[in-house]
Amino acid sequence: FNHINNIIFIELSSKLGFLSDKNIDDFFYFFGGGLPGIKGYTFYESTLTGSGLMVNSLYIRKLILDNNYFNFRDFINFNKLSIGLIGQFGSVYNDRLSLYLNDFKFSSGLELRAKGYLFYGYPAALTFEHHFAIGDSNETKGKSYIKLLFDF
Repeated sequence: FNHINNIIFIELSSKLGFLSDKNIDDFFYFFGGGLPGIKGYTFYESTLTGSGLMVNSLYIRKLILDNNYFNFRDFINFNKLSIGLIGQFGSVYNDRLSLYLNDFKFSSGLELRAKGYLFYGYPAALTFEHHFAIGDSNETKGKSYIKLLFDF
């Protein structure tokens, strides 16, 4: 029995962005969907595009494997596997602050993350996530993401 298997990991993160010039070209606007934003929505979601942005995320992870379970010739070595739940909410700000405060988008998802090492000790993580928009009849299909992280 390993005591670390009883631990739950919690991560809270917020992303804020504001442009001081509201008349700037929309090329510089924030995109609040997709992988860097609210993951249940597409990156170019028109209702999540604007000159101000706020995205809040809550990750809850549980370690399910804590031993060396995948090894390929000292090139790839994964020794931790976790499963997680993700909740997100946020919005964009364009002209009227009241719309910003009343038009929050919500998303939830599942995560499977493998941690380990590449190339004799370089830290890496491979993550698969699947997200759904909550309470939005236009977003009926979920979105899936695969990430390969280094040096975290």
